[in-house]
Amino acid sequence: MKLRNILFSARLIGAIIILWFIDVEQLTLILRSIDPYFILFAFLLELSGFLIWTLKWKHLVDKIEHIKFKTLFMGLMAGNCMSTNVLRARTFGGFGRAFFLKNVLQNHKKANWYATIVMDQTTNNFVFIPLLIFSLLFGVLFLNIPWWLSVLMEIIVLILFSSALATYLSRQKIKRSKDRPLSISAS
Repeated sequence: MKLRNILFSARLIGAIIILWFIDVEQLTLILRSIDPYFILFAFLLELSGFLIWTLKWKHLVDKIEHIKFKTLFMGLMAGNCMSTNVLRARTFGGFGRAFFLKNVLQNHKKANWYATIVMDQTTNNFVFIPLLIFSLLFGVLFLNIPWWLSVLMEIIVLILFSSALATYLSRQKIKRSKDRPLSISAS
């Protein structure tokens, strides 16, 4: 028996066990109490999130080659359908989107396909930076926390700020060195 058949059987048995313990009357009561407008709102909210994600991905892919928005949207949805939970959609779905770019782009460099996926996943974390800053400020300024924890949080913020500043300064130095012609002096 193959491994995938064993895994399928285990999942099927697990689903049957879960369905065995579910109280059907309580489930129907819960399903009847759901407002259909909330379901529509949740669907539209999720769709708008995918549309914004596709717009961001289009901005990244347009650096390589121009592709239609609809085509990228279908590729993004296909990459997310490769898995069922968020962690796998972020990891294995990336491979699916890179494979999609391989088939769509005329530029056949693997580095370009995976670079767009890496940049896409990296920019997803920028959303949490303002929340992190405000939560650290709230914790330090308004909560009654021990002084050692406050100092520890301030040190962490200082390290993060210094690393961001060092990254910015090194980027500026690289830009300046690219603009300057290379001079060779004879001794």
